[in-house]
Amino acid sequence: MSVDLSGYRAIQPVMFIRIDIPDYAVLRLSDFNQSYTLDGETYSNIGQLLSVSGSASEMRVTDSEFTVVISGIPAGSVAEILNNNPKGSEIQIKRGFFDPSTGTLLSIAGNPAIKFKGLVANYAMNEEWDPASKTSSFSITLICQSIVSVLKNKVAGRRTNPYDETKFYPSDLSMSRVPTIMESNFQFGAPV
Repeated sequence: MSVDLSGYRAIQPVMFIRIDIPDYAVLRLSDFNQSYTLDGETYSNIGQLLSVSGSASEMRVTDSEFTVVISGIPAGSVAEILNNNPKGSEIQIKRGFFDPSTGTLLSIAGNPAIKFKGLVANYAMNEEWDPASKTSSFSITLICQSIVSVLKNKVAGRRTNPYDETKFYPSDLSMSRVPTIMESNFQFGAPV
């Protein structure tokens, strides 16, 4: 759904990111200047510490990839991140448009809109060392794939061999001759 912003002189785009890490928590982050409740869920404001890669506006759903960077993570939280691997977590990114003078969400149809929905395909940690204070802070980069990309990589079906057949159907012997006839040449339709 497109959002009509032609009637506004100034707007403030805000990203709302929801990451559902299994067996850990649902993280709700935003680059807004204050915490904000959207659809009954409160998104923590981390402002400039959150960045999302750019995207192209396309008419169809594509197998696009997004990168989300969360920086300023204290050293004490690194073990918690590593113990609760975000890989494979569901991620949803919404973009809302706000009035910069009042800080309120513009009441127009389709606002906020889902910008991206997919899974965290991989992640990377980066350490930033400050020699003056002898402390370090970390950033985590989440590489996210859309659901379309995940479906393209999915392998459907199963192998036709006696081992897989008896695994699913122990009493079925219909594939038992496959290894014997595997290298045979059949000329279907040829005269006998």
